[in-house]
Amino acid sequence: MQHEKKITREMAANLESTCGEPARYADHAVGEMITYKIGHEVRTGIILFVAAPQQVMSQHIPLTYVTDSNHGFPDLIYATDIIESPLS
Repeated sequence: MQHEKKITREMAANLESTCGEPARYADHAVGEMITYKIGHEVRTGIILFVAAPQQVMSQHIPLTYVTDSNHGFPDLIYATDIIESPLS
């Protein structure tokens, strides 16, 4: 389900410089609304950016979804945190 949140080129560039390269493939896309766990909370948010898996020093960082759930700061979500993807 796509939503009206507009991602500007500047915002996308900032997310890429902060989170790494955009993923070439992901199960969910930018603009899609997903429901996920973060800590002990369940939130629903819109995907702003999908970062490709990466290696940072000796740590592997899996594919990461950057979402806006209107809690002030974007959430960083892994595929294993996603509970559902509402259908349109």
